[in-house]
Amino acid sequence: MERTTESRFLEAQIKSIEGVIGCVLLEQGDKIELQVFTAPLSEPARVRSEVRALLDRHLMEPRRIHIFELFGEDAEGPTISSEPVVISTKSSARPVVTRINLKPSGPVVEAQVSLAFRGVESAGTGTTRDGTQSMRLVAATTLESAQTLVGTKGMFVLDGVSLVETLGRQVVLVMVRSETEPKLDLVGSALLVGPTLYESVVRATLDAVNRQLAMALER
Repeated sequence: MERTTESRFLEAQIKSIEGVIGCVLLEQGDKIELQVFTAPLSEPARVRSEVRALLDRHLMEPRRIHIFELFGEDAEGPTISSEPVVISTKSSARPVVTRINLKPSGPVVEAQVSLAFRGVESAGTGTTRDGTQSMRLVAATTLESAQTLVGTKGMFVLDGVSLVETLGRQVVLVMVRSETEPKLDLVGSALLVGPTLYESVVRATLDAVNRQLAMALER
């Protein structure tokens, strides 16, 4: 069986595990990384054990396995939301997105994302020569704008951006590493609603870093 076919079959099996609502198997050459998304209170240890059993059955050994619980706004986890672009937190530190601009310029694609907080505006900019990397470019530009707003470079490192389908809906997922204490692997998500892919990428990126960003802005 070809790896792509086997991977899809494995993803379908993982999604059938109780509590799992989404799964992404990322393959880059011989390197495999697995992302599993669960509903709250789904016993991550049990889910990980069942996932590992399936992987052993398929003779697959991923480099990393991530188990993410998707929570609502009041819980300690990422939020799937179709609300306007604001940082999803109860804190008063709520930057808003004022501009999302993506345009071709000759052989490159340019992106700009601007955020505003209490009368102060910051802008992140970036370019890529690979048009297939536009989602990653927008996410990286959003992180640059957020770090500029705080005045601290190197707070976050972008790990990846994916567009996945779960429960019949398309969802943008963004993975970020926090480089400040406590160092954490963060994930953000946003529903894709209508022709708003890059807005969803920005929202998902902010969703990943909202709590760390809010704490930094309140200092």
